[in-house]
Amino acid sequence: MVNREDLTTLHRFLKGRFNEEEAFNLSKLLYQSCFADMVTYNEINMDTVCRDDILLIACEKRLLLPIKSLPGSAWESRILTFDNQEKYQMPRIVKFLVHNVLINGIWDYDRAIEQSLKEAGENNVREMKVFLYRLRDVSTGNQLDINLMQAVKNELAIDIDMHDALDRFVRCGIMSPLTQRSLYSGSAKYEIHPCLFWA
Repeated sequence: MVNREDLTTLHRFLKGRFNEEEAFNLSKLLYQSCFADMVTYNEINMDTVCRDDILLIACEKRLLLPIKSLPGSAWESRILTFDNQEKYQMPRIVKFLVHNVLINGIWDYDRAIEQSLKEAGENNVREMKVFLYRLRDVSTGNQLDINLMQAVKNELAIDIDMHDALDRFVRCGIMSPLTQRSLYSGSAKYEIHPCLFWA
């Protein structure tokens, strides 16, 4: 059962980033998806054109991702199709962000980061957040490579294991490897979830 007040709150926030129709349809899609482990194409209650358009936007913004993928866990490797039984899933960070909008009406990414890291078993949440915010500040177009990450870690002089930190960020949906760009450059690259740049 859709809570109209919750839907209105989410819609109001999304109107700041999308046009009216996109914000309305995206609010319905995100509301439905945040209360389920996954959603199938035919469970999304919209006409075909709207459903396909809004799924494309949600996928581009990494808000909802197809489960089907090429080898590896990278967001860019996810295969978007519009088959009736196709399944889509929300990254954990987005699930927390949407829940927080429904609760307090703001895009509280600080709280969502903390919630997702704690859920993933992270004990050093404060330093992980400091590290992540600095990475976000120095990223270019929400992307950065492992060398820059190491430089940031050294600059901050924080006691975290880089491999463990990246693994945790990936599992929380905070970051994703960029496999194609890494192959071209020879250096591991990552993208930070674009919603963590939203005000």
